[in-house]
Amino acid sequence: MPELFRGFAGTILAHWRQDLTSAGHQLLLYGNGGLAGLATHQMPRDFKIGWTGLAFPNEQMNITEIKWQIGDKKYPRLNIEELKAYNKPAIIFEEGLIIDEETDFDFWGYVKEADFQRIIPLGFSVYKFVDRVLGTVGAAII
Repeated sequence: MPELFRGFAGTILAHWRQDLTSAGHQLLLYGNGGLAGLATHQMPRDFKIGWTGLAFPNEQMNITEIKWQIGDKKYPRLNIEELKAYNKPAIIFEEGLIIDEETDFDFWGYVKEADFQRIIPLGFSVYKFVDRVLGTVGAAII
C-alpha cells in the first residue's frame, strides 16, 4: 500500500514510481506521518507492516546504496550496485522486519543519476479498521 509512505518529494505516494530529480544521498521513502502529517515520519495508527525485502522492477537501476531506520534502530548501508546485472532485481531479507504503528521509518539511498525509479517494499500490511483502506485508490491513509 504505497499510501502508507511518503516519497522523495515529500508527497504521499499513490504508486511506487518516483521521479528522483536530483542525484546524491537522500531520503527516498518514509512513513506518511498519519494524523501528525509532515511533522513526523511515523507509520499511521492501527497499521503494522511486515517487511521482507525490496523490489526494483526497472530497466535501469539508479540507486547504488541503501540504508534504513525503524524507530531507534539503524541498519547498516548495503551496496546494491551489483543489482544492475539483473533484469528486474529484488532483495529478500534473511529475517523479516516489523514496522509497528506510530513507529518512525526512514529509507535512505544514494541516487547515482536523476531519473524515474520504482522502489517497492515487499511484505504485507495489517490494519485494524477496514474502512480506512476502502477509500479512493491513491488517497492518503491517515
